[in-house]
Amino acid sequence: GFSAGTSLSNIYDIIFQTFEVMGREIQFLKNYECDVLITPNLENVNPLAFSEPEKCIKEGIRAAEAVLPQILTILGRRDEQR
Repeated sequence: GFSAGTSLSNIYDIIFQTFEVMGREIQFLKNYECDVLITPNLENVNPLAFSEPEKCIKEGIRAAEAVLPQILTILGRRDEQR
């Protein structure tokens, strides 16, 4: 993703930023019907750096671990209802 201070130096930067903005708007408008939505922070990931998937994976793991207590609480409530 692009951070707010990212400079747009070429047409590809502009296209990727457009996709990111559209994606955020769609996510906001969908109003997901889920208990937990995991959204990794990808501001420091260059969308053109296809050779760096490890960064995305690490951010996904970090985001999932951050909400794990919330997930476990929800699962615990569901077990109690059975």
